[in-house]
Amino acid sequence: GGSEDPAQGRAHHPSADRISVPVPWHRALKGRIYIFLLDYFFDGIFADLAIQKRIKQSKEQVQGIKTEIESVLEELERMLDEEQHLKETLQSEIEDVLVE
Repeated sequence: GGSEDPAQGRAHHPSADRISVPVPWHRALKGRIYIFLLDYFFDGIFADLAIQKRIKQSKEQVQGIKTEIESVLEELERMLDEEQHLKETLQSEIEDVLVE
C-alpha cells in the first residue's frame, strides 16, 4: 500500500525513494576518474607536506647535534690548551730545579 503525497495529492509508494536514475557509464567513469585524480593529487600534497615536515625536523636534529659536537670540540681544545700550559709550567719548574 501507498500513502497519499500531500504536495501532489496523489498516491506515494514507499519504494519510490529508493529508485535510482541510471547514469550513463561514461559519466560514471568520468566521475570515478575525477575522484581518483583528486584523491591522488591531495594525497600527494599531504604526503609531500608530511615528508617536508620530517625533513625539517631531521635538519633541526642534525643542527642540534652539530652544535653539541662543536661545543664538545671547543671544550676539548680548552682542556688541551690547559694541559699544554700545565706541561710547559712543569717543564719550566723541572729545568729550574735541575739548574740550581
